[in-house]
Amino acid sequence: VCLAMHFGGIVVQSAFIALFIFMLIRSNIQYNKKQKEVSRGSTFQLMMRSRDPEIVWDLLSKNVAEVQASMAQFADSCFQGIEEGLVDNRPSLLRHVRRDLSKKRDMLKKIRRRQILALRKLPADIVIERNTWFHVGINASMQYIYCLTRMLEPVKEHVDNNFTPLSKEMVDEFKPVKEKIEALLKTTADSISQRSFDNYRQTLKEADKLKDEL
Repeated sequence: VCLAMHFGGIVVQSAFIALFIFMLIRSNIQYNKKQKEVSRGSTFQLMMRSRDPEIVWDLLSKNVAEVQASMAQFADSCFQGIEEGLVDNRPSLLRHVRRDLSKKRDMLKKIRRRQILALRKLPADIVIERNTWFHVGINASMQYIYCLTRMLEPVKEHVDNNFTPLSKEMVDEFKPVKEKIEALLKTTADSISQRSFDNYRQTLKEADKLKDEL
């Protein structure tokens, strides 16, 4: 390394600095991901150890809200990735989205199993009342994965086969709808994370309008 920097001069030195910064950022991102996984795991351990149904219910509802909000944020990120991959003809970006969807699907299955185990520790009357809504919520999260995957497949095939790129007119026509969808997903994530559902009817109304527009 020293010889390369000595004989390569400022060019090689700049390259090493850029590589160091890249590795530092990458390491930080991976660390944050691991910390989130540890945090989720510790919440599950607390639910399993606790014998107080109220504490279990409080931890479980917080965990469910956190997962649901993160799924809306994840869906927004993947949606943007698919759209950018199609518009800019970037197969590498589409491959990255496919890997993320596969990992998220596996992770969601693990989360669902853990949450069901926690649900079994609650009193029967609470379980009977909340059980249906719990499964509807987790199925809705899984539906994000399935819908995005079905959206990704034809887009990836289009880009991989070097078919005719989208015209500027097509991109400009879709852009306003795309921005509204992203705003809707952000609103949804914010509402769930803050547990503020006063305007949920307006959110559903906006979703129906967007379906018609699409």
